[in-house]
Amino acid sequence: DRDTWGIEVLERRKQNAELKLAEVTETLELKAKQELLVKILDRARELARTRISAQVCNDANARISELMPDNNIRIERIDRSLVLHRQEGGSVGETLCVGYAFLATLFNRTEHQLPFVADSPANPIDLKRRKSVAQLIPRLGEQFVAFTISSERDGFLSALHVAADGQIQYITLFRKSAAEPMLQAKRSKAPRVETRDGMLVSGEVFFKSFQLDKE
Repeated sequence: DRDTWGIEVLERRKQNAELKLAEVTETLELKAKQELLVKILDRARELARTRISAQVCNDANARISELMPDNNIRIERIDRSLVLHRQEGGSVGETLCVGYAFLATLFNRTEHQLPFVADSPANPIDLKRRKSVAQLIPRLGEQFVAFTISSERDGFLSALHVAADGQIQYITLFRKSAAEPMLQAKRSKAPRVETRDGMLVSGEVFFKSFQLDKE
């Protein structure tokens, strides 16, 4: 039926057409070699993927063991997502740690060291567990860039400052429509950069005092 548009039907027609072409042009042997080469390449790709995934799993689990020595949560395999060993999932804090460890492992396997960038790194977890996340961050890589809002500082910022030995750059960025922070920035002696519609203020003191409920 030439009106059939199923993928399997079309693939079979394509194979039949290629076979007929090879017969007509007397290139059956060449076609067979080509198909064999494609199979070898496909197999090599699959083996490489399997072995790299296993190695990344081992490296990530070693990092998880280092970050959470009292926890048995581990990655079993990498599929379309991370599959944990003998459990459906972990707590929010555990899942966050596993994700960080996995990403840090990938970053450290490259020739170029890139910064680890995270949006709201501790927002989804409670105040008690924020401290644990803050303590593991300096061990993830050479540079960690985090975007956070004022309500996410509690239970996280002080612990991070201690864990990083104070090696933190504090940068506050907000729109000029925020009248009170604008006034505070102009009164402050902290270094600042003013753009057409925003303000950037550097320094720990201003960062910790910044508060904005809504725009």
